[in-house]
Amino acid sequence: MSSSASGDPTQLDGQALLELQNASASKIQRHWKVAQLRRLEARESFCRTLSTLVQNVDWNCFGPDSDFLRQLLFFFNAKRGEDVDMLCKICDILLLYVRSDGTYVDGTIPIDIDANYYFDVDLQRHISTLFQHLVNAAVSGILSIDFSDSAGLSSTELQIVGSISFLLHGMLHSSITDGIITELVHTTEIVPALWNFIKSCHTNDKWQFFSKYCSQLLPDAPGWLLPLSIFCPMYSHILQFMDIVEFKKSERYVSLEDLPSLVFILKEALWELLLTIPLQSSSLQTTCSPLDNKKMLTQILKSSVTNGLCELLIQLENWNNMDQFVPPISFCSTKAISDEFASQALIVGTREAEIIRLAPFLVPFGTRLEIFQIQIVFFNEHGMKEAGVDAGGIFREFMNIITESAFSLESGFFKETADHLLYPNPESKLAHADCLQYFHFLGVLLGKAMYEGITVCLPFTIFFLRKLKQKETFFNDLFSLDPESYRTLVNMKDSDDLSYLYFIAPDGKELFPGGARMHVTAHNVTTYMHLVANYQLNCQNRVQTAQFVRGFQQLIPKEWTDMFNEHEFQLLISGSLSLNVEDLQLNTNYSGEYHMDHVVIVMFWNVLRKFSGCDQERFLMFVTGSARGPIRGFGTLNPKFGIKSYGDDPSRLPLASTCFNQLHLPPYQTEEQMHAKLIQAISSKSGFDLM
Repeated sequence: MSSSASGDPTQLDGQALLELQNASASKIQRHWKVAQLRRLEARESFCRTLSTLVQNVDWNCFGPDSDFLRQLLFFFNAKRGEDVDMLCKICDILLLYVRSDGTYVDGTIPIDIDANYYFDVDLQRHISTLFQHLVNAAVSGILSIDFSDSAGLSSTELQIVGSISFLLHGMLHSSITDGIITELVHTTEIVPALWNFIKSCHTNDKWQFFSKYCSQLLPDAPGWLLPLSIFCPMYSHILQFMDIVEFKKSERYVSLEDLPSLVFILKEALWELLLTIPLQSSSLQTTCSPLDNKKMLTQILKSSVTNGLCELLIQLENWNNMDQFVPPISFCSTKAISDEFASQALIVGTREAEIIRLAPFLVPFGTRLEIFQIQIVFFNEHGMKEAGVDAGGIFREFMNIITESAFSLESGFFKETADHLLYPNPESKLAHADCLQYFHFLGVLLGKAMYEGITVCLPFTIFFLRKLKQKETFFNDLFSLDPESYRTLVNMKDSDDLSYLYFIAPDGKELFPGGARMHVTAHNVTTYMHLVANYQLNCQNRVQTAQFVRGFQQLIPKEWTDMFNEHEFQLLISGSLSLNVEDLQLNTNYSGEYHMDHVVIVMFWNVLRKFSGCDQERFLMFVTGSARGPIRGFGTLNPKFGIKSYGDDPSRLPLASTCFNQLHLPPYQTEEQMHAKLIQAISSKSGFDLM
């Protein structure tokens, strides 16, 4: 017997439930259709209103009492082409109301706004969401571009890029939208989209076509000017807060494979701007003709892009020094390699001097070194170059003695990292009550050595070199001080349990008042990381570093060291890291019975090549008073290295006249004998002579 025939109440309840569900579904469907119809009618009404608002919009449309932005956000559909067009129009409208240094970015006179006017929090959140939709809608097509496709972007897409770029440029210079740009960087694809767009236009030579969609600028303005005005500060912001691990693995913004192309594009754009922007900025008029408005906006953009390019390229150069992705020479412009450039760069007010000041990385290291050395040539009271009595030998010897003592760990003034790099000891006051005077003196001493062109074997940490150049230090600089501490902090971002941590420095001091009572959580761990790094880099040895820098800059002004990055600066201090025997051999003078083909001389060069790196350094110290060779090679050593015959007794030790960079070499019979005697002489440091 079937269950239906038996009158099963369960089956009857099931049938009733099914009928009820069907009835409910039909009712919901009818209401949904009515709601959709009313939504469509409301949308059409809003669009008709929007058409009027586009023509007569005022600041009140964006105020806290207006439903304009809320309705726009409610109706917006990123997949509808007309919605994207509508948002592009809103970009143009908002652009008129974004402040830039007292004037709007289109050059018009500011509209009077109550000084107490502000966005309420709720509305600002809606605006932020609106911009996220707007940006994602605008860049959705750009992300999928095949940059190798010569067709490139359509005219509609180019128009969208132009509109969104102008709006975002205005936002970057507005206090009204503080925080929104940062949010856009991390919640939208604006940065990778802009890079894909820039790469596509560069690869396919399409910049001239994009220029016509930037009608607010002069017709001859570079097409890349507007996109780079957005890309540079946004990508720079990303790099500032990215750690080394993230940089190596980052594929979201700019891939490692694309970094060489990025450096090239940025470098070429910066060089073009530095050759065309006025050396002296002209005054900007707020009431002028449309053409003058375009000139003014173009000038503002060129200035801001120049600064943005300089900052971003310096950051990329720093990253390249930490983990090389291009040869260092890739940051230089081939157009800066000439004797004429170097001579013009020495003249204040020239364009070459301005390039050295703003973007020294564009100029090859050798050219900048030549400029630096010309700047510190000493002239006597008669206007003649001062030759010096002992060619620096005595002072080199003095410098090596005092640096070996004062910068040793035993002195208590400096500490060293695990890589044996030096930095001021935060606890130096415990060893020396008047340590600050010593730090000032040591700074003067290092400045004197650099001023005289004398290299000293003092390997400093990168973060301290930045301090010496009066540059800011950031989280990633902690790696040069304490790699283990750096890795520990980076790993905290992925930790599930941070409850055992408080805002306390490694030495037990609070990172801020009340820090000992505040737990570290997943929400504030990044703040904790940066506060710890700031404490270790900037707080612990602040006074010692300040005194050292003050003494150093009594002889070496900041504008001289600004020409070099930290690795180049270390070369200025310590010279070449290894002995180039071939270069030394090519720049050697022989005297007495010796000549380049003499059997003793042939043996000497064979022995020197077989020396270990440490023994080669000690040999250089023995004959020149410095363990490092000249930065520009032994051809610049003054006087040149010389080897002079020394008696006829092969049992004698060699002697050296460091004042004249000369080796007095006895006529040894075998390479083994010469090797043993040289090692004995350089190890005992018994060769200093004033002959």
